[in-house]
Amino acid sequence: MQAGLRDGERQALPRMVTRAWLAAALCAGLASGAPPKTLSELLAQSPAQDWRSLDPENTLYMEIPQGRVVIELAAHFAPLSAANIRTLAKAGYFDGLAIIRAQDNYVVQWGDPDEKNPKSLGEANVSVVPLSGAAGEMAITVAWDISWYQYRVLPESAQPVRLAERGHELAELEPSFRTWNARVDPDGRVVPEIARL
Repeated sequence: MQAGLRDGERQALPRMVTRAWLAAALCAGLASGAPPKTLSELLAQSPAQDWRSLDPENTLYMEIPQGRVVIELAAHFAPLSAANIRTLAKAGYFDGLAIIRAQDNYVVQWGDPDEKNPKSLGEANVSVVPLSGAAGEMAITVAWDISWYQYRVLPESAQPVRLAERGHELAELEPSFRTWNARVDPDGRVVPEIARL
């Protein structure tokens, strides 16, 4: 029955069956007139085999006024997203932001609803590489620890700038595009670093 499913789906199927069983049990309790069990009661009745140790590499701890929240990243299902969240958490990116949306066992989104605490991915690494074959064509790569974008620039074209590629790992880039020889100024313009003699 599970053949052909992605890894994350194979692992999620037993949990879905367990949740369906739990929902049916709760509905049966309501139909019998008995008061529904609280989350604390259900957790207390859970047998030891229902529990497992968390992977420390994929566990985040968030302190909020109500106490500690434990978050386990689904690295087996979304390895690049988990790696990006680990990188951002280690850099303090989420510090001071608010949770603006949460759905149990699905998604948590952070943001700055007032836009008073803007966040940055940090200083970008930039390379400008002239390409052979087309007059004046250049590849401009803008990269951070968690993602990169590569643009092709052909000044005389009807579409002078176009996104050519993007990715998550710097190792995906050819070495010639990882020679950081430019910067992005505060206004967002790419400024080549010119060697002074």
